[in-house]
This record gives sequence, structure tokens and C-alpha cells, in this order.
Amino acid sequence: MSSQDAPPPKDGEEGPFPLSTLRHSVSHLMASAVEKLRPGAQFGFGPSIEHGFYYDFELAEPLEEKDLKKIEKEMRRIAKRSPELVCSELSREEARARLVAKDQTYKVEPATR
Repeated sequence: MSSQDAPPPKDGEEGPFPLSTLRHSVSHLMASAVEKLRPGAQFGFGPSIEHGFYYDFELAEPLEEKDLKKIEKEMRRIAKRSPELVCSELSREEARARLVAKDQTYKVEPATR
């Protein structure tokens, strides 16, 4: 997925990518920012929903309002540094190995079902 100059579609509108795909991609961007700012964060699942997305995290300390601004700033930094998002498919074995290497215990078991 390449970044475009066109604004993202609004709910109900179509664009170069479905809105659910954009939301899914942004959830990965947010997870990358949280991972950078909160080493050791455990990730649950964060599906896109009707008006956005959510992501479950287990953190050593709860998030505060000031943390949200830091996360957003880091998301913007990551997006500038890496303007293209690439969708790739992994085999179950590759996905499991990657998740084990990152110590993402909540995701290991479901990824191997």
C-alpha cells in the first residue's frame, strides 16, 4: 500500500483501498508505536470496527492521556520514515516463529490454529 496525496475515504466512501484495510493498517502502525514506546508490551487483537479500530494491549503500566499524544507522535514518525506498507502472507510456521521471537504469547496459539 503506497501513501497517496489523496485523503483517506470517510465512512461509507470508497477510495484506492477499502476503509477497513486502512483501519487495519493504522492498527499495525499504532502497535509499532506502542512497541517502540513500551518495550515488552503484549498485543491482543485489534480488529477494525464500524467507526475505527481497537487494539488490546497488556502493559506494565496503564496508559495515560499524555501517552496517547506520544503514541500519535511516534505513529507519525514511523509513517514518515516508512511511507509504504506492504501486505505479506506468512505460513503458519513463519507466523509462529516471528511471534515467538517477539515474545507475543497472546498471539502464538491463535496463529497456529
